Amino acid sequence: MITLVLAAFAAKCAPVALCPTMAEILAAAKEMDKIETFAITYALDDGSGTLDMHFDKVEGVGSVSCGDVSTEVPPALDCKLTLIYKWGKSKRRVVRMIGSHDGWTMRGRD
Repeated sequence: MITLVLAAFAAKCAPVALCPTMAEILAAAKEMDKIETFAITYALDDGSGTLDMHFDKVEGVGSVSCGDVSTEVPPALDCKLTLIYKWGKSKRRVVRMIGSHDGWTMRGRD
């Protein structure tokens, strides 16, 4: 089953050898989610020392479709994907995937 998912994604990104795997996309999505959550929390903090908020966390990624990997260094590509959150909520996003020796990072473009 996992092979089918990876094969299905590989066909949506070119050249395949330079594209992130689904595991790398999920890891990048979770990291982007942490950064966005921190930024929102920081912006809403009134300095009182108490901020009680709950954010849904990214649990999965689906419907991934990416363009070609750029020839720039580091490599980058634009992707459309669905982030799947805890409790079944989902959101369609347009993101920029940026590769490095440490893996892939994701930045929102929407």
